[in-house]
Amino acid sequence: MLSVLNEPRFADKPPAFIVATLADEDVYIASEASFYRIMRKHGQNKHRGRARAGRPQRARSTHVYVFSPQPESKSLSERHRPAKLAEVNV
Repeated sequence: MLSVLNEPRFADKPPAFIVATLADEDVYIASEASFYRIMRKHGQNKHRGRARAGRPQRARSTHVYVFSPQPESKSLSERHRPAKLAEVNV
């Protein structure tokens, strides 16, 4: 099965294309999932076909956020009290 994956006509094709092409030729070797499994086992599951190649991983940030201490909590009555409105003389 690995030799079929590495044939020049299939070297850059995804397993879905390979299985469909072989089915048109009345040849059944394995399912698409089996092709993916063999590719993964042999390290060939990287970019194949017309799909865009994956982007390289970005380096992780070295910044560390330090939480500041929280002020003492207010009582519930103080927390939910509506704000005072300024008086307006008309």
